[in-house]
Amino acid sequence: MSQPSRISELSAVIQTSTSKIDEYLSAKGLPPLSFDVHSASKPPDAILPFQTAILEAIDELHALVQGPVPFIINLTTSNVPKSLHSLPLLLPQSSAGKEKQKKNKKLTD
Repeated sequence: MSQPSRISELSAVIQTSTSKIDEYLSAKGLPPLSFDVHSASKPPDAILPFQTAILEAIDELHALVQGPVPFIINLTTSNVPKSLHSLPLLLPQSSAGKEKQKKNKKLTD
């Protein structure tokens, strides 16, 4: 019998960890995770290992399903705004950010 593919393994990790979260919440009499107004603002710390497993599996699954080239393109383009050259613009409270904003404002006026 052939080994399951990596994407199948990752989907099993997501399913198993999700089930464990549901079981924990049910056993403790807690409501399911939700964005409902009356839900907890933060999940219980006890489910952190399952959350971590799910999020890591999702990241890897997302990358594998995209394929290498689209993954690398998306990886590099998503980091462009975070380049060192744009940091002062993203941090307006810094003096460098204020100076750059003033210069940019003068150029656009």
